[in-house]
Amino acid sequence: MKTWSTLLILISTFVVSACGKPSSGDDETPSSRITNGKTLPTISGDNVLTMDVSTGGGNCGSSTDYINKPCVSVTICNADGSHCSPINDLLVDTGSFGLRVFKSVLDSNGITPIQVTTSGGNLAECVEYGDGSKHWGPVAQAQVKLGNESAVTVPIQVIDSSYVDNGTDADCTGGETGPGTGSGQGAFNGILGVGPYAQDCGAGCAVNAGNGNYYSCTGTGCSSSTAALAKQVTNPVSALTTDGNGVILMLPDLDFGGNTAASGYLVLGIGTRSNNTLTNVTAYPMDASNMTFTTSYNGHDYPGFLDSGSNGLFFPDTNSSVSGCSGILAGWYCPSSTQNLSAVNTAYNSTTHGSVSFQIENFNTFWNSPNWVAKEIGGASGGLLNGQFDWGLSFFFGRNVAVGIEGKSSSLGSGTYWAY
Repeated sequence: MKTWSTLLILISTFVVSACGKPSSGDDETPSSRITNGKTLPTISGDNVLTMDVSTGGGNCGSSTDYINKPCVSVTICNADGSHCSPINDLLVDTGSFGLRVFKSVLDSNGITPIQVTTSGGNLAECVEYGDGSKHWGPVAQAQVKLGNESAVTVPIQVIDSSYVDNGTDADCTGGETGPGTGSGQGAFNGILGVGPYAQDCGAGCAVNAGNGNYYSCTGTGCSSSTAALAKQVTNPVSALTTDGNGVILMLPDLDFGGNTAASGYLVLGIGTRSNNTLTNVTAYPMDASNMTFTTSYNGHDYPGFLDSGSNGLFFPDTNSSVSGCSGILAGWYCPSSTQNLSAVNTAYNSTTHGSVSFQIENFNTFWNSPNWVAKEIGGASGGLLNGQFDWGLSFFFGRNVAVGIEGKSSSLGSGTYWAY
């Protein structure tokens, strides 16, 4: 049976704020276009990673147990580079920042990253996602090799529910929940967060010990702690010398009703090489404090964001024609007929805006099909995502989507921004 999860990291600096609606005098930009057909051209280079979606093989591991799961393989090494191993089944997530891998996966591949220390103890972190699941574990230094780029040494999170006393933090009591629970061999082996921030918590966690993310742990327990920027879990893309200004996700268009599998690319860098220079895309600067722009839908404005780690389109249930599913599919939308919808995305503090057309089909139809990837599936944005418009992986099919990293410039502008 198919299983699923919505996934978005909520860091302490992620504060929801609404942006203004475009005035009638603004110029419309043609942002609704789909640029990719059902077959992508071959793209190669040191900065190119093949990205599979829910294929049950290759970069997505050996089992199909996650709908709309974009996966890549990354080589992880000990901090001194003494031993390296490729790790597949890593979820590509534009809604989070940094590499997180289950301890069992690292152990089975002989990788032993070096524990990061702070405030008289070892640094650990609790991260919580939009669906309420959490990951707990120590922060450790490792070498990470993306594609054929030179390895970068960055702090990663080792997901380990048994690490010291995670009961110190109420948010992480009970350890790791949600996708990949336990061995890490279920839904995925880890998460590669390639969102618009260089670190996963930023300056606030460097000065505020009560940040809710970072902890200093000894043999007897853990206590809240600050974490210097250099010690926080770090987006490894941001550490690249040439291609560190962002990423581009390239996925083909899909048949209506979905496909059994799809494959595309995660391309490192924006405008730094001939294979990552985009044309016919529009950049949407985001609010740097919370990585959102404004999505206007059904007469309401919502904080919106592009999140490849969420496996559908998740938005508030304010349209009576888009009814919800029941039973085990509750949370997804099951309209009586396919709904042709649209929304307008507006850049933060800018007049740049464009309409996006999308469809929502009855999720029960998809659920009972043999397909594992789809662009017409969606659900209500509840829980920690309540009141937000989450453009999940369904949005990415047929588009080249770029993510500009904070403090970095590219041919599309200065980070932070979404572009498509």
